[in-house]
Amino acid sequence: MTKDTLKDYQDALRKKCKETMTKEKKCADLVHQKYKDTLKDYQDAFVYFNQDEDKRKPNEDYEGYEDFFDYVNQSGLCFDFVEANTFDNQKCGYWRFQMSFGGPSDEFRIYTDYDKNINYIEYWYMDWFDGASIRVNDDVIYHLCQMFLECSKHPEPHQYEDNQFEINADGSETIKESLL
Repeated sequence: MTKDTLKDYQDALRKKCKETMTKEKKCADLVHQKYKDTLKDYQDAFVYFNQDEDKRKPNEDYEGYEDFFDYVNQSGLCFDFVEANTFDNQKCGYWRFQMSFGGPSDEFRIYTDYDKNINYIEYWYMDWFDGASIRVNDDVIYHLCQMFLECSKHPEPHQYEDNQFEINADGSETIKESLL
């Protein structure tokens, strides 16, 4: 192989790699559709389990589950509380319903006040050093998150937020007045 042929080959390989990398979708490109798929899953299960048992058509997707909560509980990996400052730039704690882990993974992050009243919920889709989220407000998602919150123990107040900031209902942060 001549020096010019090798250079042409390397240039073609670089071009092909660049094309491949730009064609791969990022989490921001996928998050809305992934959420729609997850939402449809839970909406379908919610509708199924809210029918009278004697009127339900057999559905193998839901066989073996007692009710909607049982289905949701067994379809996810965990429901836990993530303390403030667990991750870089994470000023407030949140409840997490993790549905999958690894690459890719997805979860709901539920931001509440100390009495576990939901302020807002985010759906996160993440894949190896990339991640994107959207705020969600669908009734079935609020319902399933509320079910888990009702069964959960309160974390300590200091676990909810970095003591330097207050978390507003819209999710924005402000420095506490006592520190100004």
